This record gives sequence, structure tokens and C-alpha cells, in this order.
Amino acid sequence: MNLEFWNKQLGKGWSAVLADLLSSEYADKLLNKLNEEYKRTTVFPKKSEIFRPFRETPWEDLRIVILNKEPYHDGKATGLALANNFDTNNLTLSPPLREIEKLHQRYEIEHSHFVFDPSMVSWAEQGVLLLNTFLTVEKGKSESHSKYWKKFTYEVLETIAKWRPDCIFMLWSTNAKEYKPLIKNCHILEDIHPNYAVNCKIDWKCPNFDQANKIIEDANGPEYKILW
Repeated sequence: MNLEFWNKQLGKGWSAVLADLLSSEYADKLLNKLNEEYKRTTVFPKKSEIFRPFRETPWEDLRIVILNKEPYHDGKATGLALANNFDTNNLTLSPPLREIEKLHQRYEIEHSHFVFDPSMVSWAEQGVLLLNTFLTVEKGKSESHSKYWKKFTYEVLETIAKWRPDCIFMLWSTNAKEYKPLIKNCHILEDIHPNYAVNCKIDWKCPNFDQANKIIEDANGPEYKILW
């Protein structure tokens, strides 16, 4: 295992708890395959952002996992699930992120900042791991990298469930819900995916944000709630 490499990519906490995975032959093959794909075609997110969720939410700070399917394959992926870059030249949000913004604007989720943060870094810094089950995708080709990442995601979720049973999972996509057996000892919150709501013209009123804060408040006190 190249400890220096993984410490840089994931942070020391994640590298330590995932040491067996990262030192495996599978991990070496995964990195080699990703290097080939980035050379061969257009892949999202940027190579430097593949493992960004772990850097933004250190293992020691982990409280909530929002498990999404895969990065946007239209160029808006940032490495953080569901997020968009804040670009003043292009303020059009991806449809699922726009649904989350609507909850924020209507004060249907508790928050302390007036302007919604499309980068969602403010969530990540509070211990919300914004994780896709597949961390990369070829441009315009949904699920194109699913086969590369299944073992990685399995090991990450199993590790969280083993060592952090107090963690709260939000599962919205059908793909994310397939991982429920791995995390059955954790808090699991479910709803429809915001993109499904957009496609079906449903008003998305996800209660998971308040439900998560209720769990946190009951366990640790109101001062520990997430400010979405």
C-alpha cells in the first residue's frame, strides 16, 4: 500500500480504517483501470476529485452518509455527490440539486446561511459524507464505471457500519437502497430520489434532514445538529 498516496487522497483516518482494502490487489487494479479510462476518454469528475468526499469529511468527523448513485455525467460533477460547482457564469443547477435548494429556500430544512451552497462543502465540513456508489463515470454514459467500484463501495460501507454504528444513512436512489443489508445496524432514512421527483413532477418534501437532526439531538443535544 502506498500510504503517502492514500493519505493524500483520503486523509489519514480513512486510510487507516480502510488499510486492508487499499493494500489489496483490487485497489491496484482499480487505480490502473482508472488511469487508462482517463487517458482513453472523458471521465467525470476530474481525476483530482475522485476521492474528494473523504477529504472533505474526515473519518473522525463522520456523522451522516448521503449515498447517491454516481457522478453527473454532463460535466457538473465535483466529486461530492449531488453537488455542483458554484460558477457565477452558469447558475443553472442540476435538477436534483435544485430540488434540495427548494427545501432550503422554503425553510423546510434547518439552516443558518441565507444563500444555498451548491458546492455542499458546508454540509461535508459538518460530517456529512456525500458519497456516490460509483465514484467515476464516462461522459454521457450512466453506470459505465459501476463494475469498477462495487467492491470499493461495499468495503467502505461495511467499515462504516462496523466502526460507526451511530452513523445515519440517507438512501434515496434504488441503487443506494441495495446496500441496506450492509448497514442494517446503523440509522437508515429513506425517501424517493429528487431526480425521480423531477421526472415524475412530484413535489419533493424529503423529511430525512429533520429526522437526522432529531436522532442527533436525542443522542448528543441540539447544539450538535447539522445546519443544512
